[in-house]
Amino acid sequence: VRNIGRTCYQLLYTKSGQGILKIDGQEFKQKKGDLFLVSPGVIHEYYPEEENWVTCWIDFTGEYLDSLMERMGFPPYLVVPEGITSKIEHLFGQMLSVASDAVIGGEKDSILLYELLLTIRRQAILKKRKNHGAADEMIEGALNMMDREFQRDITLEELASLCHISKQHFCR
Repeated sequence: VRNIGRTCYQLLYTKSGQGILKIDGQEFKQKKGDLFLVSPGVIHEYYPEEENWVTCWIDFTGEYLDSLMERMGFPPYLVVPEGITSKIEHLFGQMLSVASDAVIGGEKDSILLYELLLTIRRQAILKKRKNHGAADEMIEGALNMMDREFQRDITLEELASLCHISKQHFCR
């Protein structure tokens, strides 16, 4: 139970078994292959639903991490059902192996963490598109914003950011 959240980001995925994540008034069943990412300060709770709930997790923080996560389009928490791929598992393994290097392990882990976040972001966006079935769904938030805030100048950066894509891709 994290009554005040954590002081760092937390990424957790279920390797086997089942657990429950409670966050933002919602309850998510966590089964093999599911992952969640929680930002600092986000109140949440998680616990096993089965006796052998095996999880892999990392906690991470950094001086510019909040702005990076925001710029990459990560919400305060992200739940990705069946988000684990062999690439994510491989990156976790690599991070674990370089962490023991006291000299340059931190730098290597930072690079691997960035690659891991990009992979999760890509995985979450692709899953969202696949579930909705049409590219138009991806820009629904931008269209709603334009309808709501038509009276002010809206930037291309804002619209692309809402869709979690580049400006160039948004224009296409």
